[in-house]
This record gives sequence, C-alpha cells and structure tokens, in this order.
Amino acid sequence: MHDRSPVNVPADLLDGWLGPDLTDPDKVRELVAAVPEPRLVPRPVGKAVGPVRNNGRELVEPVET
Repeated sequence: MHDRSPVNVPADLLDGWLGPDLTDPDKVRELVAAVPEPRLVPRPVGKAVGPVRNNGRELVEPVET
C-alpha cells in the first residue's frame, strides 16, 4: 500500500476520521468498515507510480507480482 492511498470519506464520517484521539485498532477497523461502497481496491502497480513527475493512465495498470 502506498502511504498516499486515497479513501473516499463521506462528510458524516469526517469527524471520526480526523479525530486525533482515535487510536484503538478495533475502533479504527469499525470506522474503515463504515465507509460505504464504492471502496477502492488495492492492486499492485509499477514503480513509475512513485515519482510525482510521472503522470498518465498507464500508471494505474496492474502489474504481475
């Protein structure tokens, strides 16, 4: 997982996501599970994704692992 992976958080869940006191792993799992569909599905991509100077549709094409 890239450390800048996006999450689509609905407005009604923002307070929980931005709360600095949320550190309990079980509560974090509950918050992640509360995000409605569509959820983003992680997939392996090439190393070209890393440098921010790279841009293009080919960057999101899955690669063999």
